[in-house]
Amino acid sequence: MKINATLSLLFVFTISLNAFCQGNNCQEDDYVALRALYLSTDGDNWNNNTNWLTAAEFTANPTMPAGTDVDIWHGVTLDGNGCVNGLYLEFNNLSGPLPPEIDNLINLTFLSLNFNQLTGPIPPELGNLNLITLGLSDNQLSGCYDTNLTSLCTQLNSNFNNNGSISNGNNFDAPWEDFCAAGAGACVETCPLDITVNDIPIPDSLYQAQQTITSSGQVASGSDVTFKAGDCIMLDTSFTVFSGGNLTIQIEDCQ
Repeated sequence: MKINATLSLLFVFTISLNAFCQGNNCQEDDYVALRALYLSTDGDNWNNNTNWLTAAEFTANPTMPAGTDVDIWHGVTLDGNGCVNGLYLEFNNLSGPLPPEIDNLINLTFLSLNFNQLTGPIPPELGNLNLITLGLSDNQLSGCYDTNLTSLCTQLNSNFNNNGSISNGNNFDAPWEDFCAAGAGACVETCPLDITVNDIPIPDSLYQAQQTITSSGQVASGSDVTFKAGDCIMLDTSFTVFSGGNLTIQIEDCQ
């Protein structure tokens, strides 16, 4: 952390680049997310894991094996493009934390995990998804709500944006409805020493670090991302800002 805040520098600029196009690889991303979920929640002991790979098979295959068809996996539904849009694993003895890789399910709109043995907080990565329904009640979830989850407060269907669907039967610092209404139970944000931001795309936000931010991610068209670090911001050669995307760089002490 900088000792003399009055000498901190401030640089702000916006980058615009020509647009690049990339193919939709949802199947591989979906596999990575489902694999992480299975391994994190003791999938071998789920009540129903029909057609899922075993933990040993998932461990041996960090990328999707040829011929894999997740459409036949219990609890998984696909949209018209073959991407996972629904995950229904309620009453299924999932035990353990939800992994951050869940945000690889970029087409997921329906998530139902009620009545399991899930532990830990709601992963902030859920706030990156375009969820319409969310069921997390009656688990062993606990702790505070990351502010990234506030996006869910407005995008969830009203029938699934309430205590009954999310906080009832868990041990959060506050009920879900109080979090959405007034920020109750929100996590106290701290400024880490160093952070790495490699999301593709990087969610709109202010990213702060006491010393260094490194990134090889992408700023999508229409996105507004700010990096603020006390010492250095290092962008990999693969870092991309698409046309219409804004990146702001600030060399300034982190508060």
